[in-house]
Amino acid sequence: MLKIGSDKVIYKLRDKILLNIVIENSSDEELKGDLYIELKLNDHVKSAILACEDLVIKPGNSYTARFIFPLPEEEGIGKVEVYLESFDKVILKDSLKFGIVKPENREPLYVAFVWHHHQAPNFYPNGIFHSPWAFIHTYSSEFPPTFESGAYHLHVENHKKHLKIKDVDHLSPSLLLQWKKAISEGIRFENEYVAPDSQQVRIIRMVLNNFKKFAENGNVELMGDLFAHTVQGLVIKIFSEHGMRDLIMELLSWELQYGKKLVKDILGYEPIGAWTPEMYWCEELIELYVSNGYRYTVLCDQHFEASSGEKDTIYEPYVIGSGENELVVFFRDRELSDWISFGNNFKDENHAEREARAFVLSLLERYFRKPGGLCIVALDGENWMLGSKTRQYIPIFFDLLWKYVEDNGEVFKTVTLREYLEKHNSKSLKKLKYIPRGSWIGLSDVQWVGDVKNELWNFIVEKAKWVAALSRALPDHVKKEMVEDDQSPLFQAYRALAIAIDSDYFWYGDRELEQRVIKTWAREAEKIAQSVLGKVKLQSVNVADEKVAVVIKNDSDYPLKLWLSIENVNEELVKLYVESKSTRTIVYSVREDAKSVALLTPPITLKKVNLH
Repeated sequence: MLKIGSDKVIYKLRDKILLNIVIENSSDEELKGDLYIELKLNDHVKSAILACEDLVIKPGNSYTARFIFPLPEEEGIGKVEVYLESFDKVILKDSLKFGIVKPENREPLYVAFVWHHHQAPNFYPNGIFHSPWAFIHTYSSEFPPTFESGAYHLHVENHKKHLKIKDVDHLSPSLLLQWKKAISEGIRFENEYVAPDSQQVRIIRMVLNNFKKFAENGNVELMGDLFAHTVQGLVIKIFSEHGMRDLIMELLSWELQYGKKLVKDILGYEPIGAWTPEMYWCEELIELYVSNGYRYTVLCDQHFEASSGEKDTIYEPYVIGSGENELVVFFRDRELSDWISFGNNFKDENHAEREARAFVLSLLERYFRKPGGLCIVALDGENWMLGSKTRQYIPIFFDLLWKYVEDNGEVFKTVTLREYLEKHNSKSLKKLKYIPRGSWIGLSDVQWVGDVKNELWNFIVEKAKWVAALSRALPDHVKKEMVEDDQSPLFQAYRALAIAIDSDYFWYGDRELEQRVIKTWAREAEKIAQSVLGKVKLQSVNVADEKVAVVIKNDSDYPLKLWLSIENVNEELVKLYVESKSTRTIVYSVREDAKSVALLTPPITLKKVNLH
């Protein structure tokens, strides 16, 4: 085995490279040959030397050497190749890439790591947790023997090691809520209870407090989001097709408000960036985000490629919208983001180091190509780690990745997106006219629809009709108070419906557990709405002298807007307002051909009485 290493990844002009060479002979025969070192820059050979002639390594022994030699006085990406040659045949070989820069020649490349840490609200209406992911990915030993704790904890430890690194962390509101519950109440599963003073919950508290501390110090920017992980463009489409566009727009706005409140209450931070779940864009998000106090979001370069407007590259932000509804959009570098997301099955420590090195050299290529640009690496914060088949090398790669970036502060400057916007007036940004709808998966919605998933959407839509009815029945001033009161039926119905449409459950919608969770929360939303509207009664209907007298009783705790439908040749609708805990009588002229009277809170008919 021949293995080489160097003292740096990126060198400055007139630096010298320190090369470490190790050759191990694990065979039963002597290893003989001449050792050569060849140096290339930008694919051109710059130098080659005979490092050791007639090298002999006995079985079971090794050879170690260090060489220092000058580098070419020009910038670029280089490669050093070391090989052992015997009788004109290369018997061992290794190579190592590096970079050479002259930082004063250009601006640094700004780099924003954006981590999306998320977990669905994994509990039932009774508070019992059905899935442990928010917790075990914090405290369980997920990377043994390298790191004996969870993915979220690993992010914290990497920040502690690399104090010069800044990044953007989206701790989803539903994840934060579960951590808060664990800290204040403990974690209750069907057959297990983890107490608030347990070692597991202490780690959760420590991780949460560290993210809060990093944000206070400016090393971390925290993003906001909807309460649950909702594919907004898709649910807007589905609910609109079923005549409930008003409901879904109200629900999404409420989710954004509630999500921001959780971030503020739990982390003491006011986010200005909204994470777009599944990077699923639709034009309605402009007003939704801006009206809820968000200034920017992050999308995929696939969106940029199919967009139109004043386009240059993905290495700068853009503005979409007009007037008061202008939103800044950043686009991620998908090649680099997917590199971390999916290219992480490292064979050994050396492979992990080489991948970290190669990643940073790919950043260097962008530095040469777009100096002063902003390169965004955006991906799930935990799934790339947990999806690796060789998790023990993940901490090594992550540590070295940030070390190599940190070591080259004149070349790369890590930034938060808030910080970047503070230094770049949004009025000076180029404007896009159009961004295509769709997700990071080929701009499609394929992952959340089809077969049984469509049946689940239909189930939710039917249950959601009661929530739509409740929302429409409540006067605006009452609704405004209720959406902010977590004990009110409207708040709880919205929360139940938001959990039912969480995209994580539909991602795995062909599994029994997720189907049960979706249906449980959809039924809960319906039940909560019915607990109010079920107290409205059509007490009596009397017809005489072409008049109908209708007595309506509202036993609920809320005043309600209701509708009377008089069915004849042309249906007539009469709007009513009935105070809470009261009865109201309505006398209305009807035609002889009137067939029925119905009490409505659209789209629900509460009661229908035939007149003939």
